[in-house]
This record gives sequence, C-alpha cells and structure tokens, in this order.
Amino acid sequence: MQQIPNLTLPFSPEGASERLTVRAIYFSGQLDLKAYRAKHLHYPVLSADPLVIEPVRGSIAVLVKFGAIVFWNCGAAVEEEIVTGARAIPGVAGVDAALDDKLDVIVGQAENRVTFHEIELRRLTLDNLKIISLGLA
Repeated sequence: MQQIPNLTLPFSPEGASERLTVRAIYFSGQLDLKAYRAKHLHYPVLSADPLVIEPVRGSIAVLVKFGAIVFWNCGAAVEEEIVTGARAIPGVAGVDAALDDKLDVIVGQAENRVTFHEIELRRLTLDNLKIISLGLA
C-alpha cells in the first residue's frame, strides 16, 4: 500500500493524483465507540460519530458502531493494533474473516466520480472520508 507521509484533511495532492487503498473489516458484534475511545485516549480524534482517529500520522481509522472498522492508508501493524483494541471491548465477538472489503480512492482527479471499483475525488475532506467509510462499512 502506498504510504502518504502527512495525510491531512482536506487532502489534495500536488501534481499527480494519489491512490489510497481503503480496507474495511467487519465484526460479529457492535462496537461501543465510547468504550473504545476511553481506552485509547492517545489516538487523536477527528470526529466522534463515526469515530475517526489518526493512530499514526498519515493513517486514519474509522470505527462504526454497527461493527466495522475502515482503514485509510494504514499498514498491517496499525490495523492489528486497532483490531486488538476493538476485540477488548465487551460485546465484540470478533472479526468475521469472511467479511473483508477493499476500495480504491483516487484523490487529485479533475472531477468527482464513482464507479463499481473505485472513487475519484478532486480532494479528500473529512466529510468525504466519513461518507465513503459508512458506505463501505
């Protein structure tokens, strides 16, 4: 996965467009966002509902209360750390390995466009990120 060192929102790459791989995983139970936030105060919060956190500079995780986590520009170690924290929340049965989805988001395009395989955006805002994450979740 391509790493963007300082993903800040709104994100609009200079020059060439950037392709972000967005990955969603699904749990067998709901996520208590308040409980997760209480145990992980060290993560900067960009939004409360859905819970949008920046675990590492340039990586974003969106936790959705109905049982999904959407990863934007996150490496395997960051994803595992977030999933491990979510599994520790009472009521979460675990990750359903069969339910995992990916989507490409291309930022820096001339116009906004949605296809079956990717989303093209002029720039990525927090609102765009939340809407795409909720749709994928």
